[in-house]
Amino acid sequence: TQNYYNASNGVSGANGEDKVNAAVNSSANANTLASAAMTNFFNAATQANTDATAATGSTDATVIATAAASLAAAKTAFSAFTAALSTAKTAGDTAALAGTNAVAVSTDSALATASTAATAAGTAIDTLAADTTVTLSTLTAAATATDYLTSATNAQTAFTTAATGINDLVAAAKTAASNAAAANGSTAAANGTAASRAVTVDNAKTVQRIALVTVKDPTALSKVGGSLYQANANSGVSSAAFSLTANSANGTSEAIQSNSLEQSNVDMASEFVKMITTQRAYSANSKTITTADQMTQEVLGLIR
Repeated sequence: TQNYYNASNGVSGANGEDKVNAAVNSSANANTLASAAMTNFFNAATQANTDATAATGSTDATVIATAAASLAAAKTAFSAFTAALSTAKTAGDTAALAGTNAVAVSTDSALATASTAATAAGTAIDTLAADTTVTLSTLTAAATATDYLTSATNAQTAFTTAATGINDLVAAAKTAASNAAAANGSTAAANGTAASRAVTVDNAKTVQRIALVTVKDPTALSKVGGSLYQANANSGVSSAAFSLTANSANGTSEAIQSNSLEQSNVDMASEFVKMITTQRAYSANSKTITTADQMTQEVLGLIR
């Protein structure tokens, strides 16, 4: 047998379509949360600036306290926004990487389309997060309400300017990834189940499955030890030719038995030989000890 796992990213687990689909959705969600955090920050900064203006020159303790509370709320909203930006940037990087890796060794056209879209969307979100972070870099612990409002305004402008283009890219990426997943029967298919994946020349490298084959001459298999055998040219299928293109999709075996217990595959002859060898070695060592003891007794007898 040979395991055809997710060769599109070099690791076992979810296939390329599912990884791209999940990464794009995570990136889109992170960007949405960052946008909402940006709005909260802008509103808090606006309120802080308004309250600070009202408190300027005022001796009313309530007005002054309100201004201080508003400034504290703006700082909290700023912290939440920067955290959301960091998450969005990381998610954007992940989506772009998933898009790039997914087609590294695949010619699946549906996955290629999703990959291109995911890379573009992820890069755009990453860039927006990075650019927005720059607009906030002037804020310090001693920043005033006016400083917070200026930074919030700049951040809002950056998001507003890029929003349409990024939303279009994200929508396209999500559609492409979802279509690729559904087309290849992955776990992200519309029915939410692991549908049977149709194997084609295009998607062969991204399909997770186990290829089985029944050789023409089992007696010609090469014994490699441990009850394992390897196919070769004499057995009917050479090791080098063991591939999707050289063999039928699932060989000639009917099925893999799941939830079944395999009978013991211990090599009884080999184990008996090991047991006898160990037993003989123990017996020989016992005789050595006995002989040494007898020789010691003889020496003691001679001394007496």
